[in-house]
Amino acid sequence: MVGSGEADLAFVGPSPYVRIKDKFGGVELLGRFRMEDDINDKVVIICLDAAPINSLADLAGRTFAFGDHQSFGSHFLPRWVLNTNGVALKDLVAYDFVKSHDNVVLSVLHGDFAAGGVRLDVFRKYSNRPLRVLAGPFLIPPHAMVIRTELEQELKDALRQSLISLADRSILSGINPDMLRFDPVTDSDFDQARAVIEYIEAR
Repeated sequence: MVGSGEADLAFVGPSPYVRIKDKFGGVELLGRFRMEDDINDKVVIICLDAAPINSLADLAGRTFAFGDHQSFGSHFLPRWVLNTNGVALKDLVAYDFVKSHDNVVLSVLHGDFAAGGVRLDVFRKYSNRPLRVLAGPFLIPPHAMVIRTELEQELKDALRQSLISLADRSILSGINPDMLRFDPVTDSDFDQARAVIEYIEAR
């Protein structure tokens, strides 16, 4: 919607930003989310505590849960991690896209899949459940606020400055309890996302 001019602002993860920027070009970055320990910019591969899985290589011949097909943290990065550790999709007995990070956790927790990939902040929401980190955390490009390029430069500059200077804890914690601030962000911060997506889509 932002890329086609139907919306002015959006909150996006790495994959949607790359898609918008590279397809439409009509979007600019305002600021990136900065959370405690960057937990929303880290991905982990998880499994059940009791699972007889000791390494990523052990996932060959097992099942794996991905989140949304266009999600960097729950699809592209986990799949890249698997591939670079010798486990391609063809080596899994089954896999599926379960639509969200939370659904990945719940699918692994309920035994529907042997493992899955999720953001660290989502995994920590289930810290009282019998789950463990098999691999990671892996740092990923940031989540950010973007704005439509065609808007007035004065407005874009004011919004960018307002985000970067925001220090009201009640507002920041209302966005997320672990939110620290908004930081500056550049297009090059998403180079990893472009490289990983290109690598996966070539397979």
